[in-house]
Amino acid sequence: MTTTFTETLRRGWEALSRIEEKLHKHLLLTRSAMNALVPICRLSEQVLSECFIFSNSPIVVSQVCRHWRAVALRRQLLWTIINEATLRSRQVCLFSQRSGNLPLRLRIQDDHWGRNAHGESYFAPIWPLADRFAEVDIRLDLDSMLSFIPLFFGRRGWAALESLALRLPPETKFLLAGDVIFSGDRPQALKHLSISWIIPRKLDFALLRSLLTFEIHCGMAQGGVMTSLEELLDTIEGCPVLETLHITRKGGQARSHYCPDKSRRPISLPHLRNMALTVDKEPEIAFLLAHLTIPHIKKMHLRAFVGRPGLSESSSPLVLLPSDTSNLGFLDEIRTVVVDGSSYQAVLGSPLRPEDWTEAKGPTTTLTADMRTYGHDPDGQPDPDVQARIIRHSLFRLGLVFERRNLVLLSIRALPGELCHVTACDWIVILSQLPLLEELQYNAYPLSSANVQEKASAHGTKGPVDISTLLLALAEANAYALCRASTVPRSGHVVPRLQMLCLAGLEESSASRLLDAVENCMAFRHKLGLTFKLMTVEHKVPLGESELDW
Repeated sequence: MTTTFTETLRRGWEALSRIEEKLHKHLLLTRSAMNALVPICRLSEQVLSECFIFSNSPIVVSQVCRHWRAVALRRQLLWTIINEATLRSRQVCLFSQRSGNLPLRLRIQDDHWGRNAHGESYFAPIWPLADRFAEVDIRLDLDSMLSFIPLFFGRRGWAALESLALRLPPETKFLLAGDVIFSGDRPQALKHLSISWIIPRKLDFALLRSLLTFEIHCGMAQGGVMTSLEELLDTIEGCPVLETLHITRKGGQARSHYCPDKSRRPISLPHLRNMALTVDKEPEIAFLLAHLTIPHIKKMHLRAFVGRPGLSESSSPLVLLPSDTSNLGFLDEIRTVVVDGSSYQAVLGSPLRPEDWTEAKGPTTTLTADMRTYGHDPDGQPDPDVQARIIRHSLFRLGLVFERRNLVLLSIRALPGELCHVTACDWIVILSQLPLLEELQYNAYPLSSANVQEKASAHGTKGPVDISTLLLALAEANAYALCRASTVPRSGHVVPRLQMLCLAGLEESSASRLLDAVENCMAFRHKLGLTFKLMTVEHKVPLGESELDW
């Protein structure tokens, strides 16, 4: 059948109509999407200005719209940070104008260590603005730092400086005389000082007397020069209002003895709340703490890099706290870490008498005991059996230290197998010294070495076996209390206020075995009313939660 010309036109018109309809629908969808976007002018000026914080420099305002650019130009706070990008673009004068009268912050952090040596011409634009800087954070390579320090601190006009940080690349060490710093004007109210890998000598006490935060990370310089413990104490003594103290000290020759100097008057730091000490000669921590009186300390982090594989438990004890701890005051949190704990007396070391500690003065106490000790066998391999004996001794030390104190939360971090020598009776004795304990946490770090796993299997020291002794101890508490009333409180529970037991970091197979151990413990059928949470490594979420009715 022959198609007429009229019919052809009709079909063409219908096709065009369908195309027009589709284009119209597409246009409507496009307009709807465009209307859904919030115009930039609807955002507040504070939000628009905060966006520039994530850029390397607010000079990027030249790449945004007119409205946004106007907001940035009016926001003086955006122009207070002068960094290496500002110096390279020669915009320091522009920043000083747009920042108004606000204090300036200088942050030069060159990550290309040793590649860019900056001389006087590089830093020249900042010298006229010295009296406006409230914060200076310098991280340079060795050559640039040696050029920067005399140029920067040999000038006048740093009276407004409140925060100073000088950082060298890790493991770069040189001797820096303290009188070189601020050889010109000294800041009158310096509150924060951080020195990394620079050995300070003879720091001016006038520079330290107003410090609230002092961080020092130092090691041994070329030629065996290093700040002694006595010089470090002299520096700390010049900070009477200190609130936070962080010390990292690596290298140096071992001393013949670390006995406290009884002729030296104890250094009183009544305002100190937080302290972190990291050393590789473990007796240094006890030496430093023995000379400090810190009655209001709240958080303490002690870390020792031992690095002596192959030592047996007969070696000299690792003493991280002095025998007399009455000068430490009341702690809300203490963290002890021993890497390669090769001694039988690992974490708290020397015997601690409860009467050495002051009575509890605060509301609650949280203790995090990080016990990943990494004990080694004679072949230099991690030995779970050595680790376990270390932990058993350490737990008894923790119980002695915190007896009669307001310890509410106890968090134990250890490798699987490290608690195999802690029996149910041990747990009863340890926990009976913590009558106010409400929550007990155990985080088992998974074994990463196949050799360690093999050794752990040979010893039968897998995670759930360790913790099942704790569960047995809690379940046996009532029966034990009836026949051993002199050892365990008469309340009927070894820990009368314990409400939560949280176990985390277990492998899937370990979790299953642990649940079996829990079911076996229920045979005791003593009322405990304990909330039980189990978290595995794979899921990172609670695997199960139940009210145990023992």
